[in-house]
Amino acid sequence: MDYLDRWLEHVQTQVSPRTHERYCELARGNIVPLLGATALTKLQPVAISSAWAKALTEGNRRRAGGLAPRTVNHMHRVLRQALEQAVRWQLLLRNPANLVEPPRVER
Repeated sequence: MDYLDRWLEHVQTQVSPRTHERYCELARGNIVPLLGATALTKLQPVAISSAWAKALTEGNRRRAGGLAPRTVNHMHRVLRQALEQAVRWQLLLRNPANLVEPPRVER
């Protein structure tokens, strides 16, 4: 998803350097491997939901197993923000991430 790279460049001036670094980690390390093969205009809520389910069960690159629900929730926020910008830039008519429930995070 080269669109995420464009969004990361755009948002860099709006967030702190550490936040931008974390957005890059989430986008390039987690979101792109799961959804990067899908064209921006073809991205559907069911694909996002399936990607989050996969991340929860087998998304950890360092050890066997999945990512924490909080991490997947952060991935959802980053993707939702990026796709919201795509709507503002008129690259999408609607944001498919708005139709997906992120995993519940326990306190």
